[in-house]
Amino acid sequence: MADATYRVVESRSAADGTERLLLEGADATRIETVAMPASGHTTVCVSTQAGCPVGCRFCASGLAGFGRNLTAAEISGQVAAVAALPHLPPPRRVVFMGVGEPLLNARAVGAAVTRIERDFGIGRKRMRVSTVGILAGLAHLAALPRPPGLALSLHAARDDLRRRLIPYRPLAPIADAVRAALDYGRRARVRIAIQYLLLAGVNDGDDDARGIRDLFARERVKIDLLRHNEVAESPFRAASREREDAFAALLYRAGLHVSRRTSRGAGAGAACGQLRRQIPNGGAAYRAGDALDSDCFHPATR
Repeated sequence: MADATYRVVESRSAADGTERLLLEGADATRIETVAMPASGHTTVCVSTQAGCPVGCRFCASGLAGFGRNLTAAEISGQVAAVAALPHLPPPRRVVFMGVGEPLLNARAVGAAVTRIERDFGIGRKRMRVSTVGILAGLAHLAALPRPPGLALSLHAARDDLRRRLIPYRPLAPIADAVRAALDYGRRARVRIAIQYLLLAGVNDGDDDARGIRDLFARERVKIDLLRHNEVAESPFRAASREREDAFAALLYRAGLHVSRRTSRGAGAGAACGQLRRQIPNGGAAYRAGDALDSDCFHPATR
């Protein structure tokens, strides 16, 4: 089956060269995709659902509610749409971190991984799927002949806090999500990234850092510390640089591999957590607290 064909409804560019594309398919479903050019190649951040049912409190991606899952052709078609833009370098990395929870659409995501590798020559280690830890979806992805990289969006070391930040009722306990992600890494032979969004006064304290240290002290993982990007409806603020420094230092001292991510595209509303489900002709009002972190980063830091 051929990739979905899209019409570019809108393109917004940020000062750093990141482009936020609003694509419309044959049935008028609108999909947001982010292209991040750097060093002769482009990283494409693809959406996997129209809207998101997970409901992370710090992100805009599902504020207009959940529409539907995207097909494998619609997911891989976003890479084709970016590849067709003559002013951008060719796609060489793909992150499944746009609108939606990829592993609530695991079959289509798995099929899209295979299609992207076949059609664009992008190897599975140059693809990464971000998830809050959907256990059945992880098992499906791990069973692929060539499973992609994985990022676990954790954002807390305590279940009570994590459930407040991610109020998705079937959310797996932290211990189960971490165990499943680490098992995935061993089976797929990839290093797992642990994504942690630092929110001022919420999850940026020394006790929070010690909780992450204790979860991963003996594991071969990479801790990605993320800076919160402004979302109008969000009550959260980014942690101070001083708290970022202290949090990272505690993890460094424990021997963990820590990266402090540089977000791209904020000037075009294309940075982490800023992507929104777009509805033709205005559509429904945004509903606060019904969203998922989009996690689009500078490709050079991956």
